[in-house]
Amino acid sequence: MLLPFNVPKLLVPLAFAMCYALLFTLLLPMPCHSQNSDTILNWITSSGKHEEFANILNEEVNKGIKGLLSLDVFTPTLFIPIDEEIKRTSSRDWLSSHLIGKPYSAKELLGLGSTPPQGKKRANLGFSYGYNSTTGGSVYVLDAKIIESHKVGESWVHIIDKVLTVPTMESAVAPSGIEFINYPSQYQPSYLENTQFSALINRTGSERSFSECTACTFFVPLRISEYTRGKIDKQVLLGHVVDRALYSSSMNVSMPYVTKALSDELSVNLTKQVRIAANGQKIVYINAIAKGKTNDRMKLGNTRAKVIRGDIPVKNGVVHIIDKPLITTDITTADYLREEGQDSLKEFFSLVNNLRATQEVFSRGDPDSPVTVFAFTNEAYEAVKDDLEYIKRENTSLYEDLLKLHFLDGKIVNSYNAEQVKEYSSLATNRKLSFSVSDERLYVEGEGVKAAAVLQDIVATNGVVHIINKVLGIPSSPIKEKLREDPKLHTTFRVSTRGGTNWIDKLGDRDRNITFFAPSEDAWAKLKIENPSAYKQLTEGFYLPNTERILNRHLVLNRAISLDGLAKSSDIETVNSKLHVENSTSEQEVVIKYMQTRAKVTRKDIKAINGIIHEIDTILMQDADLEVSPEMARSDPNSSSRLYLNSSLLILLFIVISLY
Repeated sequence: MLLPFNVPKLLVPLAFAMCYALLFTLLLPMPCHSQNSDTILNWITSSGKHEEFANILNEEVNKGIKGLLSLDVFTPTLFIPIDEEIKRTSSRDWLSSHLIGKPYSAKELLGLGSTPPQGKKRANLGFSYGYNSTTGGSVYVLDAKIIESHKVGESWVHIIDKVLTVPTMESAVAPSGIEFINYPSQYQPSYLENTQFSALINRTGSERSFSECTACTFFVPLRISEYTRGKIDKQVLLGHVVDRALYSSSMNVSMPYVTKALSDELSVNLTKQVRIAANGQKIVYINAIAKGKTNDRMKLGNTRAKVIRGDIPVKNGVVHIIDKPLITTDITTADYLREEGQDSLKEFFSLVNNLRATQEVFSRGDPDSPVTVFAFTNEAYEAVKDDLEYIKRENTSLYEDLLKLHFLDGKIVNSYNAEQVKEYSSLATNRKLSFSVSDERLYVEGEGVKAAAVLQDIVATNGVVHIINKVLGIPSSPIKEKLREDPKLHTTFRVSTRGGTNWIDKLGDRDRNITFFAPSEDAWAKLKIENPSAYKQLTEGFYLPNTERILNRHLVLNRAISLDGLAKSSDIETVNSKLHVENSTSEQEVVIKYMQTRAKVTRKDIKAINGIIHEIDTILMQDADLEVSPEMARSDPNSSSRLYLNSSLLILLFIVISLY
């Protein structure tokens, strides 16, 4: 049967739309149809699952709502919180905000966007769809997730994972976002203590931009210092508004949300971050990632604000009260480290705050004498804790230098200028840090350990902080993992995994002591230009004995040789070859030579727990290394796969020609 290749192109997007609709429907909570109850009250009574909610209905204040739910002519939508959450709620004046006068399935609620509840003068309920890899897709009511849906007669009951907190209003109509910002007392409780943000909106002529929203999210700072207030312009204000309604629980933690501060000069994206406090409480933070430029008084980078009170519904979206403004900052490096020192940077802050040399630098607070801090995570500390403690006992000077290695005094390095800066002296005497950027992520290398920023460009009034995943100067992983993590050695890692007989396992053996001359990305790029067939053979895993022979030439077993050790040697024995070492007259430049091939060491002494890596700019190989014997060609599985594939293509081509 021939395929209808002349199918109209319009049917292709239609088919995609139908598939998406089917997937979306499957992800929604499936309705459980009631068999014995026509009223919601009967359903609640007979279910035996919602005892706390039944107790709420029996209270005097909710007598009227209980009567409504007993009527079969009343067909509402009811949201029932799980019992555990009701027990945690002291207030009893919330039931009316969980009731809508008409029946809606979860899918229909999404179509509404928002609607007022049954209770008088209550703000609208907003509905959104959230997806994550753990729980899949769910529909949310404000910040509560619908975990079950039941069709009860003509009514709908949705079980939610928390009690809704819906403010009461002075008027019967909910205010818009800008109306709430201007007059926060319209809601009780108001949650907003002042109108500083409102004054800035009016001062900068931004009110229209806030009013034009049809379904927006407004992040409103609770407090704005006098220092910060003077730096806020219209673009900064628009960086607090997203052109869609985002409720805290349904926001995706891995997704950046584009704000209205989007122009040729500036873009600001917001991301959500969640932490669990010691008491088990979930705390939501909003990170602002600003790129570009705005007024000269502002330092661009990443800022973060804590959500004090989220999910306040307004007529045209939702408001989240945050503790301070986004994009601008009025905190110092000391403020940031002290705050994070209670949580994600507890170990780093404890160490550097107890060392006078580092404490004096990050606490200086002088914008004219800036500091760059590379703060390692608690997890990074745990990986090398024993080594660090040993160094502290045996060599105090080295221990202090390792901590000072994480600071640049008088310099600002961030992901925007790192490629130009390349290298700076650290606070540690005679110890430098080098920098690179790959896929917009900042990397820093110090004393042979390369760390990646897990959170970068956190601006402070007197500098910048980067959170990194390694303790600089102390190796915590074997050579195999070093290759995997380093974007400048990615191709070498990929080829090493195809070296045959699990060759790369040698590099992962923590009990070995080895030296590996690792070709850089530039070395592979050079080979691709000079000898494309050789490049293809090695990178695609053809004829594995050849690959293994070349890799072994780059590997020294049972000996970790530093650059100083290389400089003092004339020859180095690798697994299968003898390499000649040439020392240049220039300072510490070392060239490794195999026959006529010369490779310069471009990055030295990359430390691992099982040895040392030296990055080289040329692959140590000759044309003879790539020769293929008939036996090798017959035994190479990739070769037979290519033959099978080519045969299959010929057969397929023959069939197609026959059909025509």
